[in-house]
Amino acid sequence: MNTVHFDPDVVLVCIIAGVGFMGIILMCFVFAICLRIVRGGSRRKRSKSAEADETKMIQEIYQGLTKMEDRIDTLETLLLSKEERWAEEQKLHEFEQRIHKG
Repeated sequence: MNTVHFDPDVVLVCIIAGVGFMGIILMCFVFAICLRIVRGGSRRKRSKSAEADETKMIQEIYQGLTKMEDRIDTLETLLLSKEERWAEEQKLHEFEQRIHKG
């Protein structure tokens, strides 16, 4: 029987790396907005189209981050469910071995 085993330590590292990656992206996003505010000057100087472009860009970034978060949640769920199934199969296999040994 072919079973896939995910080491809990590897799963934990993947989860931490994913959260860390999202944190880095979020910090870059905040930095970009702060830089844009500092360099952009007052809102009166910017045109309506520039504000609309900026708003659209921010919304796209937010939507992308939301999708990424959903994907990471899905991956975490898949990894954890496979790990649980593997543990159950191991218990069943050990039980079957004990029965055959008598």
